[in-house]
Amino acid sequence: MAGQDSKLYSIQSLRGIAAFLVVVAHSIEHGPGHASNSIILTGRFGVEIFFVISGLVVLTAAGPTSFSPRKFLIRRLWRVAPLYWFTTFMVAGIAIIMPRMLLSTSFEPTYLLRSLVFIPTPVPGTLDWRPLFKLGWTLNYEVFFYIVVALTFACRTMSMRGGVILVVMAAFILSAFFVTPKSSILAFYANLNLLPFAGGVLLAIFLPSRFSALPRSAKWFVGILAVLATIAFYQVPFDMTKALHGHLIMAGAAILIVAAVLCAEGRVRSYSILNWCGDVSYSLYLTHMFVLGIGWAILKRLDIAGASFLGIVGIILMILASLAIADLGYRFLERPLLRLLPKHRNRTADRDQKASSGD
Repeated sequence: MAGQDSKLYSIQSLRGIAAFLVVVAHSIEHGPGHASNSIILTGRFGVEIFFVISGLVVLTAAGPTSFSPRKFLIRRLWRVAPLYWFTTFMVAGIAIIMPRMLLSTSFEPTYLLRSLVFIPTPVPGTLDWRPLFKLGWTLNYEVFFYIVVALTFACRTMSMRGGVILVVMAAFILSAFFVTPKSSILAFYANLNLLPFAGGVLLAIFLPSRFSALPRSAKWFVGILAVLATIAFYQVPFDMTKALHGHLIMAGAAILIVAAVLCAEGRVRSYSILNWCGDVSYSLYLTHMFVLGIGWAILKRLDIAGASFLGIVGIILMILASLAIADLGYRFLERPLLRLLPKHRNRTADRDQKASSGD
């Protein structure tokens, strides 16, 4: 890791930026009218960056030696599950009390239960494989990755652990070309969405500290590659990101951005606003849609178009309100719950803290 610090400030900051990209994209995309290709790509790109970060951070937290898979999974799930459960129950309550507010979400007890335990399942009556709280589809992949990493508990080197994980990921990704899409739980995980996790694993094997130690010319080279890859990504139609070549471009750009940010580790520590965004990023991701739903309902009631001056002001206010709610969620839900984690003084707990893996 970078020096003796307890977390990677670069990754913390990038996590916040990625969440902010998702919020900005959704604030425009979920209004009336047709969102541009660039806006839709921006939201999806934020998620892709999140996935790369998870691959990097979670493997780093697991470390190069053996660990307790039970303690590892408890710590990982405790970081993501409580707030997700809270928001899922909020959606369930809305679906029961005010079902007209939700377009395609309906309440069914079995559907709710499977959503809460991270079992992929389609929206009742559809082939849309997303949980009751639809943003939770990303957490289905996150938890799957946690389980894959936990199964490597006996590996004693980072290269061995990373190699095993990459083989498993490659097997699932290759299976995507032989399994009927949206047909089963296997089809959900046999998906190109695992590509960025694999990219994060590769970065972790290389070791984050090596990036900040690169010569300045090499850092500039990585940064330029990241910019060029991002420009190339924004030339891709959104539908093409579901195909192999389109997703490779998207994953490649996200991986290069994470690498470029790691190169700048020593430069981002003083930017407290970015570190704060990283702290609240998970809460921001899970709570912003409630704010946007209320905000757009108000704008529609006032007959304010999204492209108008007042509409743009409304979007900005929604984004600011989302950040404020996220801060409250982090201060009064996430942070108090994290304090309840058992303070296991072992190598796995120490590594988990040093990885700053609050995703």
